[in-house]
Amino acid sequence: MLRKKTVFILGAGASAPYKFPTADGLKKQIINESSSLLSSFNDAGNKIFVRYLDKKPIYYEDFIEGYNKAKTISIDLYLNINPHLADFGKMAIAVCLNKAELAYGNEGSNSIFKNVDMTDWLEYLFNNFIINGITNLEHLNDYEPNITFITFNYERSLEYFLWTTLSNHFSLLSYEDKFKLYKKFKIFHIYGDLGDYDDVIKGRNGANKLGGIDSLYVLNRISKNIKTIYERKEAQDNSNIKTELQTAKNIFFMGYGFGKENNAMLDFFRPKLDLKHIYSTNVDFSTNEIVRFNETMPGAYIQRTGISFAEKGTKCLNLIKEWLK
Repeated sequence: MLRKKTVFILGAGASAPYKFPTADGLKKQIINESSSLLSSFNDAGNKIFVRYLDKKPIYYEDFIEGYNKAKTISIDLYLNINPHLADFGKMAIAVCLNKAELAYGNEGSNSIFKNVDMTDWLEYLFNNFIINGITNLEHLNDYEPNITFITFNYERSLEYFLWTTLSNHFSLLSYEDKFKLYKKFKIFHIYGDLGDYDDVIKGRNGANKLGGIDSLYVLNRISKNIKTIYERKEAQDNSNIKTELQTAKNIFFMGYGFGKENNAMLDFFRPKLDLKHIYSTNVDFSTNEIVRFNETMPGAYIQRTGISFAEKGTKCLNLIKEWLK
């Protein structure tokens, strides 16, 4: 287990090893696949593809064409600037990520969960830090993983991974104790998710399993969980996230792109004065970009100490192999 409280801040790149799309990949899916995915629902009539603004119709094709021509990669930023298209955008996000969740959570022989690529950082974290040192169930009595996840992703591969691995590794625990252990890992979805995974674990009515969006009715319900940047700022309390960041000893940015709109959701203004170590993956950041990221991150603490960026080409697995203690 980790001795120091550690926060992982997850961008789309953190889920890329599990075949979930990055921001650019999600845009391509929305433009090329979302219309056919939406049309596949038995209860999807023409009403799914039209909305009205001042009594004038807006069509789904308008959203697709505008998003494509805008050349904006981030769907979140695009919807924030174009709130009249938010309903279309949320449906598109949900239906595309639902497809990826279905593949990831498939328990058959072709399950992506069993066939992730060689950069499976969650498996490394699980074996080397989450269960390392726990040689009998008595060690769980005072177990604290000291791990928090703050994710900008809507999909729930993280929850699925933790519940599946923990409940199977500690198979002798009762269901209630497995759930208590799972809940020791704090997970915050900044912009919402495709359904509370606790509901899936508990088997509650209406719970959305991975890949469970199979009708327009379910899609409309799940789409409401997705929040635009403006909605997130206006409606939700960041106090729990602030507390986690302020009390952390180590912070790891994993597959994170450092978009200004996302940076603003994090609070580094009032950290405690104890030493923090802040690291980041670096798939292809230039020296100039790294300087800019450090200068424009909100909060005096970040600007004073800076983020330690790994060498170019460093993904999540290599970052934690090198720096996580």
